[in-house]
Amino acid sequence: MKKILQNFGIKKSLSRINILYILYPKRKKNRIRSRVEKFILSKLDFSKIDTTIDWDCGGGFFAEILSHKTKLILADISNGSLQEDQKYIGKDLSTILIPMNIESFKFKEEKIDLLFCHTVIHHFPSIEYWYKVFDIWTQQIKPTYFAIQIKIGEETTERHPFNYYEAKNYLNSLYLNEKEFVERFAEARYENTYINHEINHYKNPVQTMKVGYFIFKKL
Repeated sequence: MKKILQNFGIKKSLSRINILYILYPKRKKNRIRSRVEKFILSKLDFSKIDTTIDWDCGGGFFAEILSHKTKLILADISNGSLQEDQKYIGKDLSTILIPMNIESFKFKEEKIDLLFCHTVIHHFPSIEYWYKVFDIWTQQIKPTYFAIQIKIGEETTERHPFNYYEAKNYLNSLYLNEKEFVERFAEARYENTYINHEINHYKNPVQTMKVGYFIFKKL
């Protein structure tokens, strides 16, 4: 698995590439689907949500679920992923190609009700990159709701880019401090309306990871 991911390089890894979900056994896919439904989607009133952006849609696994609930726009840094996702979902959908230079991102004026981002932020290459994406979300896209999953740490930390594949849990790289995360949304005039946590366990019983599920609503 590690060797397969290395072949894609750091830039490609920013997108939740399709191979991750191809390699997942059916039982794991069903468990992930169940978590998304339980911890996020069931907490949203989709009668009030017409249009959703799936940010960094990668393998299309979550996009497929969302496509049955709302008009969906796929956003990813990989044009190949955007094309493959539509084949996986079986629908022609609107797409946004996220530029590698995130500062050049420009969003056309369109009303977005929900921005969904799950199993993504911890792949971002740096805290600075996360802050730039956050500004795009809250200053350009400005959805009514956010539905987000993050990896939570005691403090906001990132792995060193040169140790991307050497770190033991290299995919779980960017951890966010929960208080700082919520306060950042509050400063952007978004209220935290829902939060839940889950502890993920690994084969090594000493290794655990705290996961947070959040919904924010524009004030």
